[in-house]
Amino acid sequence: MAMDAKALRAAALALCLCSGPAWALPVCERVPAVRDAIVAEAGADSCEDVDAGALARIGEELDLHNSGLRGELPAGTFEGLHSLRELKLGGNSRLTGLPAGIFTGLRSLRELSLSGNRLTELPAGIFNGLHSLRLLWLGGNRLTTLPAGIFAGLTELRTLRLSSNRLTTLAVGTFNGLHSLGRLRLSSNDLSALPAGIFNGLHSLRVLHLNHNRLTALSADVFGSHGLASLRDLDLTANRLTALPSEIFRGLYSLQELRLGFNDLTKLPAGVFDGLASLWLLHLNDNRLTTLAGVLDGPASLRELHLGGNCLHHLPANHFAGRRFVVRGLNAQKDDLSLCPPPEPEPEPRSFLRGWRRILLEGPPASSSSSTPLRRAFR
Repeated sequence: MAMDAKALRAAALALCLCSGPAWALPVCERVPAVRDAIVAEAGADSCEDVDAGALARIGEELDLHNSGLRGELPAGTFEGLHSLRELKLGGNSRLTGLPAGIFTGLRSLRELSLSGNRLTELPAGIFNGLHSLRLLWLGGNRLTTLPAGIFAGLTELRTLRLSSNRLTTLAVGTFNGLHSLGRLRLSSNDLSALPAGIFNGLHSLRVLHLNHNRLTALSADVFGSHGLASLRDLDLTANRLTALPSEIFRGLYSLQELRLGFNDLTKLPAGVFDGLASLWLLHLNDNRLTTLAGVLDGPASLRELHLGGNCLHHLPANHFAGRRFVVRGLNAQKDDLSLCPPPEPEPEPRSFLRGWRRILLEGPPASSSSSTPLRRAFR
């Protein structure tokens, strides 16, 4: 008799498995905003009409942006959405947590937006199995750290946004395996240092934004020696950099735009931009630079240079002779030059203007009593 009972239970289990998956969280028991969005996308009259087949056929997007999600979403919230390609969960300012495994089974997902929530941490392995993911937005949360290997397996990822969080450190290996990554935005965090090898293997990376952090120093091999040969746009604006190693940009052969404005740089090493054959835009504005000696000899393709807000009393004649590019902010008088170190002996002020095509003097005009060499050059 006992054997018959076991056989009966086995038959019942087999019947259950054959008739479809047993959901951990039925559609009608899911968060109301999620339930209603699923019903709408499935074209059903009610949640009772949404079966496993209907869930699996939802293939475009599930838009839950600014939908009032709050707290931590229950496990199984997105179960059964095997064909879903885009999931929008951003703009829910009371959404504080995501359980491990919440995205399990979303094997077709290409875009995942989690921006503008109140997430303070991410469980390890939360993105496991999202092998088709191409865009991941995590900006505008309250993340302070990222688990090691959090992005492991996202081999198709093209864009990763981590801006406007509270990240203070990045673990070595955080971005390992992201061979297809083209855009990485880490701006507006609290990063004070970058570990050696943090960008290793990002051979496809074209855009790297690190602006508005608290970086005070960078190692000589943080960029160039790690295979960032595809990098075109590097933004280091508004950090606390006081100096740069002479070889920091070596190997960035494709770099076109480099922004170093609003730091505390007083001097740049000679040849620091050598080898940047594709560089056309360079921001050096709003530092405390007193000289550019030997700095601009390398980038022959430079077309636009931002220099305002420095302590440049004069420019040597050989800096720009025969060069044709736009200089922005020259003598903008944003800073009082009386607060700068005394100038070195000036060269003939007009000699460095030969060959210039166009000069823009931005900012408020210098006072009539100003007698800097740059002002006299335009009398």
